[in-house]
Amino acid sequence: MQSKWFLALLFFLIVGLADSIYLTYHHYQVNILQPATKSFCAINETIDCDRAAVSTGSTMMGIPVATWGMFAFLFLLLFIMVERLLYWEIQRALYCFMYLVMNVMVLFSAYEAFISFFILKVVCIMCAVLYLIMILMLVSCKRALGVSHLEFVLLLYDLFFRSFSRTLLRKGVSVSIIAIVFSGIVAFGLDHQFQMHFSYQRVDMLFSGP
Repeated sequence: MQSKWFLALLFFLIVGLADSIYLTYHHYQVNILQPATKSFCAINETIDCDRAAVSTGSTMMGIPVATWGMFAFLFLLLFIMVERLLYWEIQRALYCFMYLVMNVMVLFSAYEAFISFFILKVVCIMCAVLYLIMILMLVSCKRALGVSHLEFVLLLYDLFFRSFSRTLLRKGVSVSIIAIVFSGIVAFGLDHQFQMHFSYQRVDMLFSGP
């Protein structure tokens, strides 16, 4: 692994996580308190994070897309941390899996960007930052692996077919389960806290009057 690109990947993961936390906070702030409050990036009809946050594209299965993003970033961070703490030395397989996950994240971001830019005709600044972060993460992960696209495909084939190892599978599944459980607790726990926080604020506003 190339250490400078690994550090870059960690940096982008942390920035992406922070952005997702803000977007989840913003989602509930706008949806629960609107029109009593506006965010800093509600500038005009085109550049308007608030309008994006109240659109149907801002949720998936009834949960804010930002919360799913928070979960994904936490999962990837914990995936790295757990493997490093356990000293299982499966970094190459780990980064291959992460690279595949990041490709899915980038494709979903492209879908969200299409809805925002071409259907809603609105630009969410913090969402656009997140789209850029995901692309930079993908590039960093690819650079950390230090292989070409063809070499990556051959590496996947070698890992999962030619030299398939039950030990590798067991370790990979164990790391994934730990990362999923803890990232789910944190991400959806924060989501619930934000929802309750603004719900209480809304009740206070209603009872306090004009």
